[in-house]
Amino acid sequence: MRNTILVSLTLGLLLACVATAPAQLSGALTIDGSQATSATNYNSFLAAVSDMLAQGVSSAVTFTVATGPGPYAGFSIPVAIPGVSATNPVTFVAGAGASPRISGVSPFGTADVVSLGTSATAGTGPTDVTLDGIEFDGAASGAGVMISGCARISVRNCLVRNCGVGIYLAGSVTCNIDSNEVRSVGSTVASPGSSTYTGGITLYQGSSNNAVQRNNVHDCTGNGIFVGSSSTGVAFLSAGNTVINNFVSNCPGSGVYPAGISLRYAASAIVANNSVWMPAGSTNDGIYISGSASTPTPTEVSNNISKHDGTGACIGFQVTTQLVPTILDFNVYDPAPSAFVGTVAAITYPMLAAWQAVTLPNLGGSEQNSVQGPADFASATDLHILASSAGFRTGVSVPQVIDDIDGDPRLVPPSRGADELSGVGLFAAFLALPTSGPAPLLVSFADASITNDPAGVQTWAWDFQDDGIDDAFIQTPVFTYNCPGTYSVRLTVTDLINGTSTVLRPNLITVGDYQLSMTSSGAGDLNVNPVPASCYPTVTEGWTFVSFATTPGMVGGGIWFGINPDSATLLGLSSPLAVSNPLHFIPTANTYPNTSLVLPPGSVNAPGLTMDAVQVMIDATGSLVYWSNVAQVGF
Repeated sequence: MRNTILVSLTLGLLLACVATAPAQLSGALTIDGSQATSATNYNSFLAAVSDMLAQGVSSAVTFTVATGPGPYAGFSIPVAIPGVSATNPVTFVAGAGASPRISGVSPFGTADVVSLGTSATAGTGPTDVTLDGIEFDGAASGAGVMISGCARISVRNCLVRNCGVGIYLAGSVTCNIDSNEVRSVGSTVASPGSSTYTGGITLYQGSSNNAVQRNNVHDCTGNGIFVGSSSTGVAFLSAGNTVINNFVSNCPGSGVYPAGISLRYAASAIVANNSVWMPAGSTNDGIYISGSASTPTPTEVSNNISKHDGTGACIGFQVTTQLVPTILDFNVYDPAPSAFVGTVAAITYPMLAAWQAVTLPNLGGSEQNSVQGPADFASATDLHILASSAGFRTGVSVPQVIDDIDGDPRLVPPSRGADELSGVGLFAAFLALPTSGPAPLLVSFADASITNDPAGVQTWAWDFQDDGIDDAFIQTPVFTYNCPGTYSVRLTVTDLINGTSTVLRPNLITVGDYQLSMTSSGAGDLNVNPVPASCYPTVTEGWTFVSFATTPGMVGGGIWFGINPDSATLLGLSSPLAVSNPLHFIPTANTYPNTSLVLPPGSVNAPGLTMDAVQVMIDATGSLVYWSNVAQVGF
């Protein structure tokens, strides 16, 4: 009887324990701070995380998060959640119409709003957690979201602001940072991060095979995006990351490796179709690649748009000896007059042609399809492009880039930068080459408009000077700019469905001064191509001063309009003012200097001599209007 009673008591205790043991979490649950905790609801993230760590999960768990009565407290998941896997993930997602906010540092001793993991050592943190549609703020010395030693973490559709840094990965792999807004963050982060290596979004120290895509990083005090590490050791390299379709604006760069997008030992990275706008006042580069002759480099840096309004470069390399990405091409560079296309160490290259010719590091074969032209973003706070952008439909397809920052599919050919201007309708666009040079400048134009009309574009009207007068009506015209100046170009197109679309590209064409030139075969002949007075309507009188007091090969260094006067110069001064007199002319249509001067063989008796010439023009008051370059010819 006694044994029977003991067995009965033992069974009763076991059954009681089984009955009261907390069940593993599974299925659909809620987090709503306005409601009490119950079997299906938690009134805080802290309570939900505590139960998951204590009880584990038996299947996929989704917490639908309500706005709640106020901000939720930060939280930490230091280790793997029992039962969580790629097939049993945990998701925290904002409910329909909800705007949940997590504010302030986690109460578990971290400096971050939310921290997943505690160490940059791979495999030590949680896996398979998604944060979707949540706002994080209020960690002045830490990250909005710190992801350490983790795998398969997703942060998407979130807002991170007013923190030391934004979203920070340390030693984490195969994570997805997608469609977030990161703004008003700095360059301060606690361990396991490093304030030397920070950005609005950071992939640091062994963070590999992650995707950073479709994010809008703006108005940060430091870098926009940082990818890399402090060491080239295999365990520390941040390798194989993909950075595509991101907006980065008003992030001036800071620290040791400052840039809009900073790549430090970013081995095998794909950095493509990003749009970067560096602010006025920034001395740092839009895209910065740092490394050495032996350190791994990104595989591809292509199809990006980098605009710089400060005094830095659109793209830069740290040292002359470092490796160049395997693919470095199809980028758009739009430097302000005080900025540069590229830089290597302290050497700057204002123009694309000079940048393409860089040999240290060797850019031979790189950047050949890159262009220097207008980014034409919608605004300083909106990096969607206009049809007038140099990036509009001028890119090349990148396998990893199938859509744009808005999820719109990429066209063929695609646009450069993060935005694909598409949709139903008619969009006027065109290409022009060259866009600068001395007068007379012959420019070729090509229509690049898109339409959903199967019949295509029907008509073209080109106004090459934006003066209200259409100059051409074909698809691929050419136009000669005869006079120096800066010209805007307007194209209007029509189709059979959408009506009319017009694009204006302001200040697209820059025409420099005419170059006075002279040639001779050595037989006493002389051909002079003067500067037309027709480009200077106030001119009433002019001279072509010549001098035989020359130094062959040294042109323009004379004491008087660039020449050294001699008796031939005095002859011009005393020559009578007359129409068609090249030495002292009254400009009229179809006479010198509005036409060339051609003297046949035997006209100039100066064998073996060299002559300099300069053209000078004045107005009716005697005020100087123009004087040309000095030209030199040998007889």
